[in-house]
Amino acid sequence: MTLVSCNDIVFPKMIDFTMPRYGFMQRGTVVRWFKKEGETVSRGELIVQVESDKVVNDVESPVDGFLKKIVVPEGGEQEVFKSLAFIAENRQELEQALEAKRTAKAGGEQASPRPASSEGSGSAEGEPVVASKASPVARRMAREHNLDLARIEGTGPGGRIVEKDVQLYLQSKAEEGKSAALGQELSPLRKAVALHLTQGLRRSAPVTQSLLCRCDSLMVVKKQAGVSITAVLVKMLGSLLGEFPHFNAHLIDEKLISHPEVNVGVAVHTESGLLVPVMRNVRAATLASVQEQLKSLAARARDRALSREQLKGSTFTLSNLGMFKTDLFTPILNFPEVGILGVGRIFRDVHIDEQDTMRTVNKLWLSLTYDHRAIDGAQAACFLGRLEEVLGDDGKLSQAVR
Repeated sequence: MTLVSCNDIVFPKMIDFTMPRYGFMQRGTVVRWFKKEGETVSRGELIVQVESDKVVNDVESPVDGFLKKIVVPEGGEQEVFKSLAFIAENRQELEQALEAKRTAKAGGEQASPRPASSEGSGSAEGEPVVASKASPVARRMAREHNLDLARIEGTGPGGRIVEKDVQLYLQSKAEEGKSAALGQELSPLRKAVALHLTQGLRRSAPVTQSLLCRCDSLMVVKKQAGVSITAVLVKMLGSLLGEFPHFNAHLIDEKLISHPEVNVGVAVHTESGLLVPVMRNVRAATLASVQEQLKSLAARARDRALSREQLKGSTFTLSNLGMFKTDLFTPILNFPEVGILGVGRIFRDVHIDEQDTMRTVNKLWLSLTYDHRAIDGAQAACFLGRLEEVLGDDGKLSQAVR
């Protein structure tokens, strides 16, 4: 086996444990190490979790041995196929590596008996030479701000460090801190969501139509069945999308592919970002089973425990923001799907029927985004109208979700 170098120390017969690749990922983030350096590992044992796109993946050890060196700590990123850690295959190799490290450290200490001063060591012994080239005011400012004069470039005569140099250094450090605060990088999940949504916008012709609907029947069925609003909506879509197959479809390479099964993706908000687990074949499922699947998938989504299979294969997507006091919004297509339904909050409103009788009822806004390349405005209006009709009739909604 070839020698692998890490931190200027050669570890004989070390296993280079690298970032695996999942799907089309280019980089991954270490979420958690389950082993510490020096601890034993077994082939097939879980030793680390890495985050790729929208999924946290469990990664197992490829061999028996000892975890010698962790290269990427928790929270760190690494490119695929690059080192995450090094594993010694046996105790002898581990001891050899430790001895090599001790020898290298001892040699370094002999070569450098006086450590270089660091930020915050303004009164260290190694600094009198530098301090002698600084003005009294500059030295005082350095002490007050706990600065290392060796890091400051002098602009006075003969390179002397003057008050202005310290002020400029303090200003530059403040700007660096401000830039770091403003330049917080997106998490891997946010990056994946951003990439997917941006691709959807670029590769489709999205249009959104909205309709205000009565939904007293929705509240009745929810209460009678003891399920959530989202469960009723998912099951209702399973029935109605069979009547509108053009909406239960993907548009790929200018071909509209309608699917026999209705697999509804349900947008779930998590602390890390948006995830869309998939409810499969909801047309054949009971309302009770839909509720149980939703609870399970939502819990797994919030725990970042969804598998890749649970995030793939949706034919239509539902985004319910009613619990966040939102009325109208513009949902973005989950490409290559051609439709996504956004649902706002339920609120009480005045309704005047055909007999001019006024009363208060429950209402909500439905916002349908569709790919105009595959769906026309009239088709979208018909679909929204059918949703409104079912949501406003106890018998029709009960029939749709049974």
